[in-house]
Amino acid sequence: ANKVELEEKKKTKAQLAKGALVAEKKMSKLREELSKATPKMVKSNESLQRNKKKLQLLQTNLEKTKEDKDSRSQDVAKLEKQLKEVNDAERLYDADQLKKAEKRSKVELTDAQREEFNQKKAEAGSKTFKFKRERDATENRANVDKGTLERLEGKIAQLE
Repeated sequence: ANKVELEEKKKTKAQLAKGALVAEKKMSKLREELSKATPKMVKSNESLQRNKKKLQLLQTNLEKTKEDKDSRSQDVAKLEKQLKEVNDAERLYDADQLKKAEKRSKVELTDAQREEFNQKKAEAGSKTFKFKRERDATENRANVDKGTLERLEGKIAQLE
């Protein structure tokens, strides 16, 4: 009876040892698979983090660009208003000068008066030229900003 029990216990012990060996092999295999998968997962997480940071940076840049665009649009509107005022003033001045010229057509201007007239006329022309040049530069900046904004919006759309 002892021999039978001893044999059964040896069999049980062998089965348990075999089961432990199989479990150990499974654990080893799973550890190996995990160690292979971990670098890929780390790379994927790092790539994801980099892309998130890029997206945040692009969104920040987009917001700044929108703010710049709004600011420049306001500046353009102010400059256009000023230009309109200058053009209106120029028209009034020209009309006034024409009326005065009609009145003076009977009167001859002296050389000094003619020189002063030409000087004031040149000053008025240079002042309006400056405003026209500023308006053109502002319009160009606004067009460049618009193109940049569209390009950034396209990039954000691609990233989404």
